[in-house]
Amino acid sequence: MIKYDLNLKNLEIHLNKLFDIDLYRNIKITECPHCKSENIIKFGSYKNVQRYRCKECGKTFSNKTNTSFYYSKKNSETWLKYIELMLQRKTLNECSKELGISLPTAFYWRHKILFSLSKVKEAEKLENNIHISKILIKENFKGERQIRNKERKNVWNVIAIDSGENVISRPISIGIWNVENFNKLFYEKIDKDAYINAYLDRYLDVIAKKHNGSDKNRINIELSEVLKNYNKTFRNFLKDYRGIATKYLVHYLYLVNIFVITFEISSLDLIYSLNIYDSYIKENEIKNLKAV
Repeated sequence: MIKYDLNLKNLEIHLNKLFDIDLYRNIKITECPHCKSENIIKFGSYKNVQRYRCKECGKTFSNKTNTSFYYSKKNSETWLKYIELMLQRKTLNECSKELGISLPTAFYWRHKILFSLSKVKEAEKLENNIHISKILIKENFKGERQIRNKERKNVWNVIAIDSGENVISRPISIGIWNVENFNKLFYEKIDKDAYINAYLDRYLDVIAKKHNGSDKNRINIELSEVLKNYNKTFRNFLKDYRGIATKYLVHYLYLVNIFVITFEISSLDLIYSLNIYDSYIKENEIKNLKAV
């Protein structure tokens, strides 16, 4: 008897399976995520994803363990659609309705993806000619309770881009300038032989002069177009998301960088780059994030 499949559901199921296989096959597992032992063996597969067993602690795990989508009951296609909606700057309500997921799920998915972005989309080092500036925005207590009497202080966001269009942007202090935070969170990522061009801030100007020393050869470097447009793009981004709680700001900045840097990226590109080992964050860790 012929089984009709006019809506090609079987093909859709098959393509989802192939997508899962391809998404996780390149993840390299070298140690047990539980006890860190390297004495591991393959242990079959589950839903097309390779599983392993640790010969030291006896626990099992898979290529999906500790990735962005760990513990998710939704298939990879749903996550791909969610990332596409994120790139379109859709609100949580719009994502929830479009994909048939709850509003809290839409919220946590967004932050799981943003956390993964922090693992793959920030430059490890800024080199050669570096342009650096800052943006001040007021603290945002969105989502918090009992905030009536809280003073909204300035959040210092520092942005830097080098001649290779590598970007680092992050909040480094709240209220007043904190040079210790800047050195720990930012300056350590600047190559010692780089030349710093500082704009719109006297603190950054002092740091740049101290770093550059007597090097006068690269003073008249044209201001980066990316840095010129960053302030406007950043503030439009905040407007699109109807404000961002300060404690989540550091993760959103990785997403801002994608829109600021002039390269093309698709949701498919992004889901593959985000699906890396050790990119999982628990929901209670999201709730307890700190701004700086």
